[in-house]
Amino acid sequence: MLYCAELHKKGEAEFPSSFANSVILDLKEQFWKRFADLDSSAQEIRLFQNPFDCDAADVPSQIQMEIIELQENYHIKDKYKEGNLIKFYKFLNSEQFPNLKKFAYKFISIFGTTYLCEQTFSQMKYIKSKYRENLSNEHLKSLLVISVSKFEPQFNQILRMQKEFHHSH
Repeated sequence: MLYCAELHKKGEAEFPSSFANSVILDLKEQFWKRFADLDSSAQEIRLFQNPFDCDAADVPSQIQMEIIELQENYHIKDKYKEGNLIKFYKFLNSEQFPNLKKFAYKFISIFGTTYLCEQTFSQMKYIKSKYRENLSNEHLKSLLVISVSKFEPQFNQILRMQKEFHHSH
């Protein structure tokens, strides 16, 4: 009973609102700092998402002519309507749209890099489970390389290169 009374007294203590306010203000400031570059890139992101829904006068000068050509080509517009941005930008002719493709690859690479990092981190968590937590860094690195690469061992070629096989007794 005495313990409950002590907890009750502690519960009546004043909430540290000034501390909470400073933490929340700090979080808001950090959020705006981290995502401020998205506001500055908003127009470029919209251009990447839909190059047909923009005014050519508002895009960077090095891709204005390419945007005008793109917007007038119904064959290319039909390819865009299929819905896959990566396939769409790969479809574009490199000689006809070199600057637009460079522009698009800048955004495509962001997502690919993020995916690879997430995939590798996920594999690391799986590899370094509670049963394998004592792996050396070298072994962990080797296992990560094997798990995230698309390496296919060439067993037949390796066997053909062998002159002698070791036979067990």
